[in-house]
Amino acid sequence: MRALVYACARPEDGVEHVSVHGDVPSAPVLGLFLVGDSLARAEASAAAVCARLVESRPELSGWILLRAEAPLLVLDGQ
Repeated sequence: MRALVYACARPEDGVEHVSVHGDVPSAPVLGLFLVGDSLARAEASAAAVCARLVESRPELSGWILLRAEAPLLVLDGQ
């Protein structure tokens, strides 16, 4: 799944890392770590990557994105 997510990400999405949490197979959680200039932009980018993923993979037909939420992390010195 990680490789599929990376394949759907575009440079402008700012995806730095992807983690997959499949504890509940019918409701997996994807963790996308992004670099962006705002929380809204990060959430929009995460949603766009996930939408491209679901649209491009026949095996994910019928899956829907329930939500795209991101905590805002500010690094020292930036």
